[in-house]
Amino acid sequence: MQAIGQLAGGVAHVFNNLLTVISGHCDLMLLRHDLGDKDYADLMQVHQSSNRAAGLVSQLLVFSRKQTL
Repeated sequence: MQAIGQLAGGVAHVFNNLLTVISGHCDLMLLRHDLGDKDYADLMQVHQSSNRAAGLVSQLLVFSRKQTL
């Protein structure tokens, strides 16, 4: 179980790094688009999805910390 916890923690950290890049670039793109822009809704969808994925990463990290013996 400890090995599974370590694996989950490692995957969570790598995935969190990718999410940081996606979220950061999405935030920059949102600054360049107005609310009425045709791409704004798509960008908001990416932003919301990256936030949900960040929540999953947090859950993986909690799981990995509980597995240490």
